[in-house]
Amino acid sequence: KHSENIINRLTLGKKKIVTFTIRNSKFDKSRNTNLKDFIKFSKELEKEYEIVFIPDTDQPFDDEIENFEYSQLGTMASYNPAIRLALYQKSHLNILSDNGPLLLACYSKNIKYIMI
Repeated sequence: KHSENIINRLTLGKKKIVTFTIRNSKFDKSRNTNLKDFIKFSKELEKEYEIVFIPDTDQPFDDEIENFEYSQLGTMASYNPAIRLALYQKSHLNILSDNGPLLLACYSKNIKYIMI
């Protein structure tokens, strides 16, 4: 309940939310998110939706994405599973890679998602 209140306060009066969960592994780079493509795609959506990028908890800030600024909400969701779950549930759509956070979505009837 507390996590829902945090999400509601941070998104009050805003558009419907679309999340992009970033995968950024040192060990299997071929499966990492192409952040440039996600940003390009998000530009198409931002007229109608509030876009929230959620960084990879293992490596949220590396050289490739050091100039990209994550939202406060996305960073909070990265480090707190309860906030991430509440955000995924409130969002209109969640775009995820095949990593750990996908399990939150695929076992929930309340989360709309696309796996890339």
